[in-house]
Amino acid sequence: MLLGLARGLRALAASQRLERDWTARARPLSLPGVGLPACRLAHPFPVAAVTGVLSPRLYLADSVLATLSPGELEATCAHERAHVAAHDNLKALLLRACPDWLGPLPLGRELERAWLAAAEQAADDRAARGGAARAVDLASALVKTGQLAPPGMQLTDLPASTLQGGELRLRVERLLGAHPADRGGAAALWLLAACLGGLLAPLTAPGSSQLIHALLERLVQLVA
Repeated sequence: MLLGLARGLRALAASQRLERDWTARARPLSLPGVGLPACRLAHPFPVAAVTGVLSPRLYLADSVLATLSPGELEATCAHERAHVAAHDNLKALLLRACPDWLGPLPLGRELERAWLAAAEQAADDRAARGGAARAVDLASALVKTGQLAPPGMQLTDLPASTLQGGELRLRVERLLGAHPADRGGAAALWLLAACLGGLLAPLTAPGSSQLIHALLERLVQLVA
């Protein structure tokens, strides 16, 4: 439990440092219909991200604003709003703070990456509900921002919900219909919940076994 708490506190401190750094360099940005505070900043990476847990804020790099068309920018903002609606930053923080033995191990980090990839796909799906044109705009925004990234530069383990998270090629294919949407992301979430529940079972009420059983049954339904 102490190890999980330490990981959660480190993640929270990293998020606060990142937001202070970006806020110091950012300028207010007025975007109609965004629904949350927005800022622009000069950054070598094509940043399109939402930081914060209680008071989320959208950050867009100057290169992103200069490159994306109005439709692509709107789709990008819709993707980030989807992260806010799903409270993904809070979920990621809680995931890192979970008192489990897998966190420090490679398998724990792989589970976390799988969850982040599933969260990005879910945000894509939510943003693409505006129709086929919105899905194409979002796919185009992913391609363009990916091309803007300096060679070899990645924002790994960023304590924020970013547009460039997950595997971009797979996300673009899903948005364009070349790769059918599957339920693997949802299954991964339920599997993670079942694993965490199993590790926490000794600390919970005696009836916890029924909850673990229900989670595993749900997982079987999703992957069947």
